[in-house]
Amino acid sequence: MRFVNVGLGVIAAVGLAGAYACGGAAPPPPNPPPTVDALGVSSATAPLPDVGSASAAASASGAPVAPSSGSGATILIKDLHAPNALAVDKASIYWVNELDGDLSRIPKRGGTQMTVFAGNGTAFEANSSIAVDDTDVYWTSQAGKLSSFSRQDKNGGKPTVVASSTFAPIECVAIDDTNMYWLLGGGVVKAGKSGGAPQALAGGFKGANCVAVDDAHVYWSVGGTEGAKFTDGVIVESSKAGANQHVLVRGADGAANVHTDANNVYWQSGAKVFKASKAKGEPVKLAEASGKVADIAIDDTYVYFLTPDAVARVPKEGGKGQTYVDGLSNPSSIGVDATSVYFTTRGTEAGKWRDGTLGKIDK
Repeated sequence: MRFVNVGLGVIAAVGLAGAYACGGAAPPPPNPPPTVDALGVSSATAPLPDVGSASAAASASGAPVAPSSGSGATILIKDLHAPNALAVDKASIYWVNELDGDLSRIPKRGGTQMTVFAGNGTAFEANSSIAVDDTDVYWTSQAGKLSSFSRQDKNGGKPTVVASSTFAPIECVAIDDTNMYWLLGGGVVKAGKSGGAPQALAGGFKGANCVAVDDAHVYWSVGGTEGAKFTDGVIVESSKAGANQHVLVRGADGAANVHTDANNVYWQSGAKVFKASKAKGEPVKLAEASGKVADIAIDDTYVYFLTPDAVARVPKEGGKGQTYVDGLSNPSSIGVDATSVYFTTRGTEAGKWRDGTLGKIDK
């Protein structure tokens, strides 16, 4: 549930459900036996050169989120069915209704909801992602054993299945001007928007959960393994061709939902939000919430994040966190543009997850 490239050309949002456990730093686990999928993505973990470590810096910095007066929220639509994975373009907000297995959009100013993809009546599991560009909407979904990556004209039509798998999850779509990127079973894959066979860029990263791109590089967050209590999480960087793979941050316990801007990478880990310089890889804890962070988004100045019941933000350069609005029921995804913050709440178990909302906050 991630927003990338605010306001300049491509606007993309990616969703990631849940957060990963957080613990102390530990040496990386032994390499597992390799397996190879149909794209040649191996599960063997190759040793990569270090750039930075989170073990010391993480506990030495970071601002708690302090309640302060926000601008309040406008609820654009109610009674959504487990909404998740939010994206915005110049005019509209897009999201996935996971309980219904469909995609919808609504104008940013509010108005009539439009079904973009009607689904087939099968619910999605809670790990969908979504991205939009000038013409198309892209999404990943899991329905039973079938994991899929699809694209479709934003105004409707018939979807095209870019990739599908029954043996490994497809997660976390990211896009640039010419290519699409996603995760497949611990590997990073890309394909051209104009066509062509998918290309495996990297493999062997057990616990990989999200991917982000800038002009020249690809970044992915790896949450780590249960056996190591997720202390073997890392942020990895490579060229867009898959060359020069290296660990940008090691010891990024439970790292999830990586984002990037010109100078830094950002990620969430349990109740914490981090950043690290691309040049040095030294991590900085920006904020710590009262519970697990559900999603993050960035603009030029702030990192926005969802706590278990609130929408908050913290300056990218560090400082006091601000709570915009609280008392929410299971916030699930967040996105931003130049003027507003957009969020979904998944709803409640008592409401059978049919009481979700889509909201908007003026910055």
